[in-house]
Amino acid sequence: MCGIAGIISKKSSYNTTDILEKMISIQKHRGPDSNGKKILLHNNWEIGLGHTRLSIIDLSHNANQPMTDTRTLNTICYNGEVYNYSRLRNEMQEKSEWKSTSDTEVILKCFNQWGIECLEKIRGMFAFSIWDHQRKTLILARDQFGIKPLYFYYKENQFIYSSEIRSLLASELIPRKLSQQGLESYLEFGSVISPNTIIEDIYSLMPGEYLEIKLGDSLSIRKESFRGKKTSKEKEISLKTYSETSKDLYNILRDSVSSHLMSDVPLGVFLSGGIDSSTIVALMHETNKKPINTFSVVFEQKKYTENIFAKQIARKYKTNHSEILLSESEILNMTPEALDCMDQPTMDGVNTYVISKAVKKAGITVALSGLGADELFAGYSSFSRISKLNYLKYIPNIPKRLLAKSAQLLFRNSTNKMKAFELLGSDPNIHSLYKISRQLLNQNDRQALLPNIKHAATSSAIEGYANENDLDPVNLMSELEMQGYMTNTLLRDTDFMSMGNSLEVRVPFIDKEVYNFASQIPGKWKIKDRRLKSILIDSMGNLIPEEIKNRKKMGFTLPFDQWLRTSLKQNVDEVLIGGIEIQEKLGLSPEKISEIWSSYLSSSNDSFWSRPWALFVLIRWCDKNRVEYNY
Repeated sequence: MCGIAGIISKKSSYNTTDILEKMISIQKHRGPDSNGKKILLHNNWEIGLGHTRLSIIDLSHNANQPMTDTRTLNTICYNGEVYNYSRLRNEMQEKSEWKSTSDTEVILKCFNQWGIECLEKIRGMFAFSIWDHQRKTLILARDQFGIKPLYFYYKENQFIYSSEIRSLLASELIPRKLSQQGLESYLEFGSVISPNTIIEDIYSLMPGEYLEIKLGDSLSIRKESFRGKKTSKEKEISLKTYSETSKDLYNILRDSVSSHLMSDVPLGVFLSGGIDSSTIVALMHETNKKPINTFSVVFEQKKYTENIFAKQIARKYKTNHSEILLSESEILNMTPEALDCMDQPTMDGVNTYVISKAVKKAGITVALSGLGADELFAGYSSFSRISKLNYLKYIPNIPKRLLAKSAQLLFRNSTNKMKAFELLGSDPNIHSLYKISRQLLNQNDRQALLPNIKHAATSSAIEGYANENDLDPVNLMSELEMQGYMTNTLLRDTDFMSMGNSLEVRVPFIDKEVYNFASQIPGKWKIKDRRLKSILIDSMGNLIPEEIKNRKKMGFTLPFDQWLRTSLKQNVDEVLIGGIEIQEKLGLSPEKISEIWSSYLSSSNDSFWSRPWALFVLIRWCDKNRVEYNY
């Protein structure tokens, strides 16, 4: 796992080497083992390529980057892991000379042989740049699920890209201007919806996209998508019975987990004791007889700890299990570090920082996670609400909207009830259910927070994630969750919080073969007998104990509601009450911020904490990174 950075510009007054050095230096946490840079020249263009490396496969200097092929002179900078690299290498064994055993060199030679079509052959997570020497073109590409990040800025024949937004800002070539679209989506969902970012004119390359930047008299940029194109292996599956399909699912998951175990450094698993992480451990035991290193973070507050279930799985599979006991004071001391790790503001992610730091301290460099199972196999409560949508369609619109408005006033202290009645007042479809279930602040609150701008329909971005006519309701919701919450929050947060600790996190559920199979399973089989993730659970048979199969979903959470009212209250007060100047610089209403904070403190609803917390994180992040509103 690594960090990449690059710049293309006309020869100018600034020193490209110095700029590139700043961009890769600020990403040292992503790759502390080595770094490198290369400046290429073409006519009056300079092409700077930079890389910082966390060594995972082939720990020798032969695998360092930027890596140039001696025959074609093509050069790659790469962040990620290719899980089928050995098979791809064997396909080219007789045609190529190799200087390393790394997956980096495999991608480079795949590109030499198949060009951009190599993207369809890769099974893994990746974001990379390749300089095509013959075509004088730079290629940027990102994996189909967006597991690894890639951001870019383009203005007046200057193109800059990096694994992190803060790296782009470190170039000092980009105005630190707050993006209106990015800000509005953050207030709506608690994270910025791609392709926008929190910074004006910095954009995210979308999952499954690639850019071609061709150098001529000026820069010519072409964007294409390879997401959704099927390879010969990704043909439509032939579904049989529920039982047979669950067995096929087991085999595909087993294969995915097995492929994710390649590593030349110590590897472990985040084990919470839930279905998803327990499945990963069980399948590791089935495919690899080496001892498994499992890690669970244990809190002093029993309410937030799942260690009983994690121990049960650890005993069953005889893992080398480590319980990492963290006190409230230890976690609170880590919180400023976690906030400083954020590459963009997010209302989530501190929990990932906490466990990543603990696991890295235990000597692990690669950790497997169960992330993605809830999205792909219908694990959230929103999936259980889908069947209720049909009943809402029979209520006439006028009384329905009146009832919704009245109820929202009556139930202001209940987040779930407010969202339920907001759904009642909307067009009750899957897109509305997803949007409202993931909503941080409603439209009225967002407008009050940003009184001086014309509001865009930011949530319309999710309409393009999936077509309601193409999928059954459960699989449509699954696609929305994967392209929305999973990509824009979970994967992004996991990347910068784990890489902030120089830890690589792999996600076997978010795999192209698993996705291709699971996305074709009928939605009714994913919530069979009203059980969430039913086919995933049943596919594991007796590998998962009944107590874990039947336990209530918990999730890895921290007691922020308690802390915001006690230990963190003074810190948040200083920003939300005392930070009026920076709030106004961001175009936010100090009066509305004060109202949201005061309303939370006077409420007993423990789910309200995310609203003031999200505002605190936003204001703190923008202040630290010298970002201002300027419209």
